[in-house]
Amino acid sequence: LFRIIQSNQATLLIDEAEKLGGYGDDSDMRLILNAGYKTGYPVMRSNKDSLEPEMFDVYSPKIIASINQVNPTTASRGININMIKTASKKKGNRRVTDDSSSWVSTRSALYRYLLCYAFEVKEIYEKSSKVNKLHCRKNELWAPLLSIALHVGEDVFETVAKMAVNDSKDEESSIDDWHASLLKGLKDKVSVHTTYQLSDLKDAMLRYLEMDERDKVSSRWVGSALRRFGFKLGPRQAMGTTYVV
Repeated sequence: LFRIIQSNQATLLIDEAEKLGGYGDDSDMRLILNAGYKTGYPVMRSNKDSLEPEMFDVYSPKIIASINQVNPTTASRGININMIKTASKKKGNRRVTDDSSSWVSTRSALYRYLLCYAFEVKEIYEKSSKVNKLHCRKNELWAPLLSIALHVGEDVFETVAKMAVNDSKDEESSIDDWHASLLKGLKDKVSVHTTYQLSDLKDAMLRYLEMDERDKVSSRWVGSALRRFGFKLGPRQAMGTTYVV
């Protein structure tokens, strides 16, 4: 997969991405997703025959579909779109086939646009302050799209810019199920400011998760989440790790 992406910048379409929880045997895919969301961040792999290190450029378009939220690190490297199951039988039963004429016309139009206007869009991306409406990683994700939109026209730019701002606000105000469950568990468990066993805090969190989600949560993830919330490690005890909460 590393070689395929490097050779032709292949688009990845990944379904059931909730399996990329960050703690299973999916490290290669997570590495591709986390490093390949922008150019200039190649990853190093060891050649299985020569054992020599090789560098791979894994930047390419990637689309991830998931019922539950993927791990926070991967989620922060993409633009999240929440989709709602339709109540329309007509829409729900609509079939998408790869021989539709619209695929051919859309692909041809995109090829022509790339060949004709790539350098103009690049100049907007590098020189226009209008496309830098956000900050940090959100700006990295949206600035290329805003550059294309500005090249197409002001009306399109304003529409896409509004989407970008709303996406940034949604991220600031949202919290995934695991973190929300941990906070609820802390509210139940913590009565005074003291040290608590990590295992007890994890058990309190699991009560708020669905049964099929509980086995996916590791003590390592709980500890990392507690540190993200600003809690400090407590003294090591015979029963295991503690945190001051």
